[in-house]
Amino acid sequence: MGNTVLESGIPAQDGLHVYAHCLRGTSGGVALLVINNGNAMRSAVALPVPAQRYTLASPTNPLEMRIELNGNELKLGSGDTMPDLAGLAAPSGSLTFAPTTITFLALPSANNNACRQS
Repeated sequence: MGNTVLESGIPAQDGLHVYAHCLRGTSGGVALLVINNGNAMRSAVALPVPAQRYTLASPTNPLEMRIELNGNELKLGSGDTMPDLAGLAAPSGSLTFAPTTITFLALPSANNNACRQS
């Protein structure tokens, strides 16, 4: 997420928090942070353009020390190398977010005028 803060355009919902910034290093791109801190309800957000999705979740208990990125456990590799942090392609349209998850969405083709680099 870049330094420029945007209005997310997503109405407030109980348990759902959405923050928007310009996408760092991508002229016109937007990054969204979607936090579903509800314990039971899934929430949905409509995307105007395709995105790359990065969802962080604890598979069984939000308080345990295990965390997954897009369903794969995050852990250091041999020699303490960082794991692959690849996103998943998400089409435009409605996206659903499970309870107790944090999701970053990169929308490089958002074409946001406030995020144009000169």
